[in-house]
Amino acid sequence: MQPASDTCPRCGSTARITTAELATDNTGLPIVVKVPRRPDAAVFKHMEYATLRVTICGACGHVDLYAKQPEALYEAFLEGEQHRLG
Repeated sequence: MQPASDTCPRCGSTARITTAELATDNTGLPIVVKVPRRPDAAVFKHMEYATLRVTICGACGHVDLYAKQPEALYEAFLEGEQHRLG
């Protein structure tokens, strides 16, 4: 997982909010990203899911998003590319 930087990449501020969470509306359900292992499949795409970590700059509002399981997502992407390209 990408470590949170001590400074904002946009404005250089050290006012970084690292405890924020992404959620859908008021339900509290986390927002996820998904990558299909079988992108051309009509039904069973065998999705790989990952939640997102967020860091917000308290000075300018810049937001950084990081997937919590990037290796698994990339593996799913490569598998999907193999299936897509045949």
